Amino acid sequence: MEFTGLHGTVENLNTRPDAGPMIANARGGINGSGNLHLIMSIPLDQPAPAMDLHGEVKDLDLTALNTMLPPLLGVRVKSGAVVDAHFDLNSNTARIKG
Repeated sequence: MEFTGLHGTVENLNTRPDAGPMIANARGGINGSGNLHLIMSIPLDQPAPAMDLHGEVKDLDLTALNTMLPPLLGVRVKSGAVVDAHFDLNSNTARIKG
């Protein structure tokens, strides 16, 4: 998978315990198709890795995923599109919820 036209910001990248989480905000495309927007929050002061990930995908031609789907899952998309999808994931070392 290739993220195309990716641009974004990273804020609050530090290790001070009182500083709060690092926030990354990125926009781009997936394999030259669609629009992807991600907001990732990572508390850098915790002993175990954790992350909150929020995002949306719009106007994605699903055939653009055929560069990764056949080798990973043995499937190929013939046609289809994502018009508008939103997702929220919360993770720590033990599990991912979302």
